[in-house]
Amino acid sequence: MNPAVLLVLVLCGVAAAKRDVLFFAVDDLRMQLSFEGPGVAGPGCPLSETLGCTKMVTPHLASLAATSFVGMKNYVQQAVCSPTRTSLLTSRRPDATHVWDLYSYFRTVGGNFTTLPEMFKINGYYTAGGGKIFHPGHASGMNKSSGLPGDDIPYSWNQPYFHAPNLQYPLYPDNSAKSWINVNQSTEERWPLPDTQIADNAISVLKAIKQQRDAGTDTRPFFVAVGFHKPHLPFIAPEHTYDLYPLDSIVLPADNQPPSGMPSVAWSDSGELVNYKDINEIRHGKNLQPGDDLPNQTVKELRRAYYAAVSHMDEQMGRVLQALKDLGFYDDVVISLFGDHGWQLGEHGEWCKHTNFELATRAPLLVRVPGLTDGGINSTEYTEHIDLFPTLAEAALNITVPPCPKGHSILTTDFCTMGRSLVPLMQQEQQRMSEMGGGVTALREEPGTRLALRADGSYDASFSQYPRGYQKAEQSAETTDVAAPASASSTAAAASFSETASPCLYTHCTMGYSVVTRIAGHEYRYTEWVDFNTLKYRAPNFDRNVGTELYDHGNDVAENFNVFDKADYQQVKATLAALLHKGPDSSWGPWNH
Repeated sequence: MNPAVLLVLVLCGVAAAKRDVLFFAVDDLRMQLSFEGPGVAGPGCPLSETLGCTKMVTPHLASLAATSFVGMKNYVQQAVCSPTRTSLLTSRRPDATHVWDLYSYFRTVGGNFTTLPEMFKINGYYTAGGGKIFHPGHASGMNKSSGLPGDDIPYSWNQPYFHAPNLQYPLYPDNSAKSWINVNQSTEERWPLPDTQIADNAISVLKAIKQQRDAGTDTRPFFVAVGFHKPHLPFIAPEHTYDLYPLDSIVLPADNQPPSGMPSVAWSDSGELVNYKDINEIRHGKNLQPGDDLPNQTVKELRRAYYAAVSHMDEQMGRVLQALKDLGFYDDVVISLFGDHGWQLGEHGEWCKHTNFELATRAPLLVRVPGLTDGGINSTEYTEHIDLFPTLAEAALNITVPPCPKGHSILTTDFCTMGRSLVPLMQQEQQRMSEMGGGVTALREEPGTRLALRADGSYDASFSQYPRGYQKAEQSAETTDVAAPASASSTAAAASFSETASPCLYTHCTMGYSVVTRIAGHEYRYTEWVDFNTLKYRAPNFDRNVGTELYDHGNDVAENFNVFDKADYQQVKATLAALLHKGPDSSWGPWNH
């Protein structure tokens, strides 16, 4: 326990009952769910009247959303597993954690930051975890020589951590490297699916807590974290969830071509998917380049399998929620759920995550706070994954997490946030709904720029980033030849879905910084791909740009047209460039020092 952190927690807190917390994490969950709300489905479903869309069957998510705050415009800090989870669990952006890959452990490359479960542990909670919360392995501290198992043990948990025995699911020999598997009932009975085992364990943990409380042997509040692996590849799900989605009902992506005018650095070659034997054979060992596509039948099969995996996850989450009710905990438990990032299902010919596009960076965020969100709150104000840490601190502990300092002192500050608590927003939305009967959140505009401003005066915007290998050839911002090979980005791309350290840690790389916001009520996404680790150590050089993207979401929600060089958008581009270079109010990381 860090005495300085404990002191901050004591000083910031006030006398109030601590609330139990149930914390759900879901891998690769995109915004295409069954509950209603403005824009909840991301690019595709809002256009369903003309393009068609498959709504995933997620009744338990829908039920939870009905009594939760739902961030309809919620974004991740980097669209790949370990960086996004590290950011959420420490409330810091990747440039502050120094985690841009699936290998690096933040306590080694960044600092000894207090994590979200560790905060509850320090405050006297029973902290138990299971499944995928931190990215497993070296990225969360595994060290075979010293015997450390990973999962940020011993810092974040005071109970034994659970991983499903069937995590490496036993498969038939001919399916051993397949991207999706429809598991029949007899196989499932013999080998329970990993997420089923994770739900079983969570239910057992909750039952043990109930028994201990009833016996008076342990009355601590609990923080129970449940990390579901699906719908991560491979898409392994029970047969009955596949039956929810007849193959002939699956809709193909509306546009399977890359955005017009897209710089080649923005492209991800879908190597994570092509690594599977069935897809590799179709592609003859070649990753997807801009303009490539998979056969329509394969696209439909993959989409169906993804949806089935989501519905399987929803069923397991529903079992845990029902246990919470059966045990008498539900009425006063704070519940959160997040998807660690979005997922691309063939839109633009892209698969997986690994980009700064809307479908990769936008992901679900739900927070249920009894007495505050009972009627459900669907907010269109921009939120970010780094907001969850301070939100749960306030909602469950009545603690205000201090903002992180600017400059390099952030690396030696254990307990702070680069996000904001969403509890005040929940209160504002609740009041607005009761007074006005709902509607879109009213925001002020900054004079001159007309950028949207929140009640606290900060810009209403969300920021994301993604690394690529260093673009060695001089390339102007006007170079947009999407047919050019993406070989220059292969090194960092490989690091993003394999267990190797990112080149951004030790040499030059290219970093794509992206912002989504509104000007005069009109939404845009603006991205610059720039030098990193060249002019300053672990910092961007915005003066050397190798690719720029500007998408007008008001007219092009699917991001099909990069309009950065169009004459009509030059003032918008200048406004967004200034905002992006400034970074979030708390800064991206120690940029300016």
